[in-house]
Formats: sequence, structure tokens, C-alpha cells
Amino acid sequence: MKIIHFADLHIGSKFERMPDDIKTELNTKLRNAFAKIIDYAKENNITTILMAGDIFDKNSVLMKDKKFFYDLIKVNSEIDFYYIKGNHDSSSKYNDEIDNLHTFDGIKSYIKDNVRIIGYELADNNSSLYNVSPFTTDKYNIMMLHGDIKNQKDNNYIDLKKLQNKNVNYFALGHIHKREDGKVGDSKYAYPGCVLGRGFDEVGEKGFLVLDTETNSTTFYNFSDILFEHIDIQVNGLNEAELKKEISTLLGSTKHSYITEIRLTGKSDIEIDINDLEMSFKDKRYYLTIKNASKQALSFNPNENENSLRNMFINKVLKNPNLDDDTKEKVIFYGLSKLMKEEE
Repeated sequence: MKIIHFADLHIGSKFERMPDDIKTELNTKLRNAFAKIIDYAKENNITTILMAGDIFDKNSVLMKDKKFFYDLIKVNSEIDFYYIKGNHDSSSKYNDEIDNLHTFDGIKSYIKDNVRIIGYELADNNSSLYNVSPFTTDKYNIMMLHGDIKNQKDNNYIDLKKLQNKNVNYFALGHIHKREDGKVGDSKYAYPGCVLGRGFDEVGEKGFLVLDTETNSTTFYNFSDILFEHIDIQVNGLNEAELKKEISTLLGSTKHSYITEIRLTGKSDIEIDINDLEMSFKDKRYYLTIKNASKQALSFNPNENENSLRNMFINKVLKNPNLDDDTKEKVIFYGLSKLMKEEE
């Protein structure tokens, strides 16, 4: 049997730091991503979809988003949907009974052909999860969980080692937005990652997994038509023409499917005009933003023909035998910054 496994759709995301028109477009893409997953299932005769939590970005869901999601499940009655809640949508509710939507309360399992699908929604005390009896091996056993299997400080931590002797063939996981897979004991586990990136901390290909229970293997399908990208550029010693050439080189070819953030770092000898840079390259990307995290390079050499407080300060620091060169630079930098503010 082939089964689709996805998680962390986060319908209704805020998409902070984006213009309003881009926010609207990206939220539409999030909603439509679910429809695309269903289309893929129908085109490939897949009748089982696992949804491993955080379908919605928050418990209070816009009615249009909730209705869109559940109506898609209703009209695709030939597909069985298995849905565990995550930490973002743990309290979101829908009152209608839908025959082909299977949800979980405590530890619950469903049988479909030769597959057993077990789900557990994490609670304050997860002892019932770890104390569950081993499942029989007459079926291919899948356990759906939404949590972090590595970070013990995470409120949604899952200790897979306590579950490795429960005869689970595949742990269908959600919560971590980066794709990852591995084994614990004889059991396989996989995070499909989020379906679509929602910020510059979620770069790269996004999509879903297809699990083949006959071969006990997964295949990743990238179907994101929008990808997030982050680029760091050191501005040290670059003039305006050189900076633009560096940006052009790193952006490379035009990619209208990319949302790109460029972060300028280091020390600049020129005054950087962010608006000019963004306008110069905005046609290269779906959306481009440039953040200036560089510092303005200051001249630390005193002017011999100038009798000023600035010269006195620089000379005193440079002649201090108790300071190394790096410390002198820091003291002069912050001192001159303070002087410039007082002169404004």
C-alpha cells in the first residue's frame, strides 16, 4: 500500500515581515497546497493520507480556512484521512462528523487492509503512550506522533527509544519543519518537514512523503512553487559598484519562484542605500528584501591639523598601553558613535 504522509501545513500563518499582498498570496498557496496533495493522491490511486499535526497555525481558525479544509475531505470520500492534532491546532474543533476523517483521542488505532494506523496526541503526561502493549505483527504498524524526538527541552518531546520494542514499522512524525528520517531499533521514522516554507528559517525544497508499506521505504515529493532563500554578504571594502556586482553574482539567474532575503554584514566604507539595492534587483525574485546588518566603518586616524574633542579622544585611546588593537578599535568605534549622537 502507498500512503501520503505530510505535516505542518500551518494554514492561516501570519507571514510576518512580508507586504500585505505577499501575505495574501502565500496564505492562498498554503490552502491550495492541501488540494494539490489530494490531486496527487487521486492521480496515483493513493487512498490513504496521514496528517501529522499543525494543519492550522493556531487554535482559533478563520471559518473560511476551516470550511475549505474540511470540505475538501468531504468531497474526496474515496480517500481516508488520518489527522492528529499538533501543538498549534490542539484545541481547534470541527463539529461535523465526516465518515472518511479519522481522528485520535488518547491512543487509538484503525485497520485498513494490512495496515494498522495508530495515533496519539501528546498530553502533559504521556505515560499511556510509553506503557502501551506491543502491537501484533500481523499488520504493518504505523504510529502518528507530533513532537521533537531529539530536543528533551521541547514541551513536545518524544522518547522514541521507549517505543522501539512496540513493533512499530514506521513513525509518521510532525513538528520539525525540516525533512529528516532515520531508525530507532528496527523502526523507521520520518519527518516530511513543512509543506511550504513560511520564512527565511525554512529554506529549501518543501513537500510531502509517500510511504510504500510493501518495500518499507519513503519517497519525497517537492511541489513547492515558492521557495525561501537566505544569502549573507560581507561588505568589507566594497564600493557601490562592487557591492552590486556581488549581489548580482550571488543571485545568479532570475528565479521568480524564490522569496529571498539578503543580509549585509561586516563594515562598510560607503553609505548603503537599501531602497536602491532592492529596486535594482527586485525583478530577479518573486520577492526580495535586503537587511543592512553592517556597521559604518569609521576613520580611527586623528587629523593632525584639527584641534577637536574627536582628535583628543582618538589619540588618548591609541596611546593607551593597556589596550590591544582590537580593544582600541571597539573603544574608538563606540566612543565616536556616542559623540556623533550628541552632535545631532
